[in-house]
Amino acid sequence: MIPPMNTVAERLRWARQQAGLKQREMAPMLHVSRAAYSKYETGQVEIPLGRLQDAARVLQTPIGWLLTGEEREADPVAAPPTLPDPVAPNDSHAMTVESLLTNIQALTMIIQRNQELEAQRLANEQERIRLVEAKDAEKSVIEAERAKHTAILAAQTKKLLAEDARHRTEQESHMMAVHERTQEMLQQFMQWVQFPHPADLPDTSEVEATPSGR
Repeated sequence: MIPPMNTVAERLRWARQQAGLKQREMAPMLHVSRAAYSKYETGQVEIPLGRLQDAARVLQTPIGWLLTGEEREADPVAAPPTLPDPVAPNDSHAMTVESLLTNIQALTMIIQRNQELEAQRLANEQERIRLVEAKDAEKSVIEAERAKHTAILAAQTKKLLAEDARHRTEQESHMMAVHERTQEMLQQFMQWVQFPHPADLPDTSEVEATPSGR
């Protein structure tokens, strides 16, 4: 009974083991190094289609089964098919047609699989491009918002500096006016002390008239 296998690598490894071959024996048959073949069976590297076809021929396993695990027509360890009887050309012709149909079916499955993989690759690439564009758009929005807030902050700072300068100017003008008024009042006071106003002095005519009137 064949155990459930989900990948080409698992099926390839199982078919090789059932055929009684080791990796060092299998690798030269596919014209690759043992290390490269080992990566095929571990799934680290996807085996090329041409080499998978060679492996199917060496292991006498249908290529369709290696690809999908379905429509397996023969046991991997089964003996190679015997040559048709020369005296039975009709049987040989039937086997040839059946083999051609099997190969066509396998190639069709391979083409369909490649198309599915290409479609998936294109979908992944489109999704990656969409994510990159979305990230760039989000970054542009963030930068625009940052520039907007920076401009608002700069305008507010400029306004506050202008108001502060105006207040300082008004304060200096007020202080200057107070200083000038204080100096003016001080000068008036000093002038009054030195030179009193005549109205503030006593009437000398009345003082002089009093002794003579006695």
